[in-house]
Amino acid sequence: MRYLTNISLSLIIATSLFIGISAHVYGSPGGMPVTTESGILLCGGNNGGALRTIWTLRNFDNKNSINIDRIRIYGANGTAIVDVPGSEVPPSNNFNPLPTPDYAAVIGPNQTFLFASDKLEMEFPALASVSALENRPLQFLVVWSAGKKTLDLDGVTIIEKNLSTGTARTANKCRMVK
Repeated sequence: MRYLTNISLSLIIATSLFIGISAHVYGSPGGMPVTTESGILLCGGNNGGALRTIWTLRNFDNKNSINIDRIRIYGANGTAIVDVPGSEVPPSNNFNPLPTPDYAAVIGPNQTFLFASDKLEMEFPALASVSALENRPLQFLVVWSAGKKTLDLDGVTIIEKNLSTGTARTANKCRMVK
């Protein structure tokens, strides 16, 4: 009888560990990925001098598109340097055409889009002012929606520290706040 109790206790502990690890890896109990209809993705960044940031946005959902509803870039003092609705978001720097007839900024299933701070300066000249130290580092905010439950928008910030060679890169994960 004692032998069966030890096996049962071991099985309960193993099951609890599995569920706990699944929740940690996938963000929800039972190993299912986190899904929602909308959210806010926050990323860090920098710009100016020998620094630039590449914001990489990824839609890992294989069925649903994600709409970019707004992009804001804040300076270190909290001032919005860039604030554009989805209808004014420029095309991605990896040549995926964002504008579509139905919606101005859509990231289709399994698509990845890049926005580089030095390229965004051409669209938004105010971004060039962040080379002043009082405006660095940056915060990059993406408000997004999908219209139905989809995998959360994923983001990575890559900061290049030497534009002439493209070396010395650091990558940081963006975070979902809503």
